[in-house]
Amino acid sequence: MKRGACGVKRLLLESTCSRLFILSTKHFLLLTDMNIRGYLFDLDGVIWFGERLAPGARDFIEHCEQAGIPYAFVTNASALSRANLLSKFHRLGLTQVVSAQIFSASRVLGEYIAARKPNARVLVLGEQGTIDELTLAGVQVVSENADFVAIGADRSITYDKLTRICREVLNGAEIVASNQDRHFPHEDGLLPGAGAFKAFVEYCSNKIATVVGKPAPAIFEQAIRWLGFAADELMMIGDTPEVDILGARAVGLRTTLLGAHLPADLPENMRPDVYARDLAQLLVR
Repeated sequence: MKRGACGVKRLLLESTCSRLFILSTKHFLLLTDMNIRGYLFDLDGVIWFGERLAPGARDFIEHCEQAGIPYAFVTNASALSRANLLSKFHRLGLTQVVSAQIFSASRVLGEYIAARKPNARVLVLGEQGTIDELTLAGVQVVSENADFVAIGADRSITYDKLTRICREVLNGAEIVASNQDRHFPHEDGLLPGAGAFKAFVEYCSNKIATVVGKPAPAIFEQAIRWLGFAADELMMIGDTPEVDILGARAVGLRTTLLGAHLPADLPENMRPDVYARDLAQLLVR
């Protein structure tokens, strides 16, 4: 039975733009009170931490399945294909998830280029997951005479590879980057992200890249279209204000920020509608 807003304890913090709902360990938000009809989830820090599920992830997904609530995943992971990510979902026990629900930066990268120029010639700075998604999108992965250079995270980067990419751009190829992340987490520590390589190529070529991953609109807009609801009827749940919340708010999504602590002095355009520790705290009790 749906509970009214008065049946849910809420601690309110007024901001200049809206009310922010902050949930303590004993305060739960009934998201149906906000007329939320579907969800978009980030992956790292929301659904999982490395090779373990985040608190509440399994229960939240099962709740969506049982209630018939549509959901999708929006991730800046560019080194992994949908097949790679789907394998991880299933390995961690989330066997309900299907490939169509996964909107990765590598997928959107390929689909963006294919929409711009079907059968485009693309030189890739990235890993096999990026190449796989470009191939699925129907573009040609080439080593020279490219229409576009596609930039993702690349743990086997070399000076020779950077040189070839920069020369193609100087010869007229357009730059499209999967995301602008400076770095990304790894079990050994932070690794340089696609944004670091994007900055290198931009500086060398004096040209500006198009970015398709968060916080750019493209990746959110694809997921919104797939879910089939208006943006303000959907909730983006992420753990990074400058990526998840900033980008989601810009396209009109409702937002939830997860984390151990609410960052102080967030700019207005990075303030979420809801703040909670983890997905477990968002479940109705």
